[in-house]
Amino acid sequence: DIESVLPEGVSVVQYADDICLFVTSRVWENCIELLSDGVTALTNHLTTLGLSISESKSVVCPFTRNRRPPLPMTFEMGDAKFQLVEKVKFLGLHMTKSMSWNNHINETQKKCEHHVNIMRAFSNANWGADPSTSILYYKATIRS
Repeated sequence: DIESVLPEGVSVVQYADDICLFVTSRVWENCIELLSDGVTALTNHLTTLGLSISESKSVVCPFTRNRRPPLPMTFEMGDAKFQLVEKVKFLGLHMTKSMSWNNHINETQKKCEHHVNIMRAFSNANWGADPSTSILYYKATIRS
């Protein structure tokens, strides 16, 4: 339903109450204009449904190979102001402006290390939790 209210050139990825608008262009001004039109259309549509965009949870992350794109620190789109960030987490994926997997891998590794250390504390070959309990913990925390 959201796709039908967005202007041509603006795409959306959504899951439950998480929404990501994105545009592609070789010209920054076109991206900003399209994204601004998309945010305005989305805001108007959500208002008719009795919903709103949370400015504190919303950000703009330009994905580019260019090291320093000519962008301001905040974006004003419609009545909303959005912070410019270099990395963002969306639906469990940690994405950086250069579209590198390094940040996602590092964050996932940190999360797993914590749970592996907990497993080490309650599991040992001679004492502690039995292997089936350790496997359940592993599946519930590390593989999830």
